[in-house]
This record gives sequence, structure tokens and C-alpha cells, in this order.
Amino acid sequence: KDYSTESFNSSLFDFQSPIASICQYRFLSLSSYSPRVPCLIADSSEADLLRSKYLSGSSKSQIKLIGISWQGGGKGDRIRQKSILPSVFFDLLSPIKGVRFVCLQYGNFEKQILNWQSKGLDVIYDTSVDSLKNMDRWLSQVSACDAVLSIANTTIHAAGGLNIPTLCLLSRYADWRWLSDDNVTK
Repeated sequence: KDYSTESFNSSLFDFQSPIASICQYRFLSLSSYSPRVPCLIADSSEADLLRSKYLSGSSKSQIKLIGISWQGGGKGDRIRQKSILPSVFFDLLSPIKGVRFVCLQYGNFEKQILNWQSKGLDVIYDTSVDSLKNMDRWLSQVSACDAVLSIANTTIHAAGGLNIPTLCLLSRYADWRWLSDDNVTK
């Protein structure tokens, strides 16, 4: 049957699940996930070039590159629920020394980065990388980082898949993907 012509007959199927929801039925515990890490592989030569570019002008042995992202996707209230205000994120990042931040945020956030730079935050916004147009190059950018700090969005999944040390700032409105414990008070 063809769904696009509305000749889809749901009675032909026993179960239906959106693709993004399958994991909640297949992987019922952390031990059921495969130990194959990394499961994504970036272009290492491109990652090396980006890393050299981002570390230029610094003492390469003393500085770490930390990829950052603070806004999630979705619609309306879901974006606000997943995201952290740029001013709050700045307050979290600014006391951290010995690092150079790399903006991994998808979309155009050049003005935000310029604002943070004007306040003294060492953060790179690379206009040659557009995750929405070239995910392979963006994965190389993520791979160029020593670690990633982000809210729950594609950045977390990419960094985890690349086996990059990753910290996720999880919203109190997190969904089932984050294995929430209903016994914990939110």
C-alpha cells in the first residue's frame, strides 16, 4: 500500500512505532547496547586541519578545545525546554580557564559568539563549517575537539558516536531517551 496516496491500511500491521522510538523497546538496559565505540568515524585529516586552525596562536600543549552547543531543535516550547539561555551558558563557561571553546551549535549564531568574544570568552565560530549543509565536515569539527559540553541535541549524539568525552546538560523536561528515573524528584 502507498501512504502518500492514502491507501495505507493500518490493519495490515501488528505494531507501529516511529523510528526514533524504537530504542525504547529494543534497548531496555544500558548493558543491552553494543560496546562498539566509536560508531561514527570522522575524516581524520580534515579534523586535524580544523584542530590546527583552532589552536593557532595558542600554546597547543596547554589549551584544550571544548565543543559547545546550548540550543536544541524542535518546535515552540520544546526548544525552550531543551535549551539554556545564552547568558546563563556564558556564566557557566566564563570561569573555565585553559580552554578554547568551539561553537558546534547548528544554525547562525555568529552575533551571539561575537557578543561572548567581546566579553572575553575564548570561543571560535568557524563559518567554513555548516552542520545543516555538510554534516561530514561538522563531524570532523566535533572530532577536532578534546571534549564536548552541550544540551541534549544532535551534538551530544555525534560526540558520543565519535567517542569524544561528552557532558550533557539535561533539562528537567528530558524524555525517555535519557533513561529518566521516575523515583527522582524533578
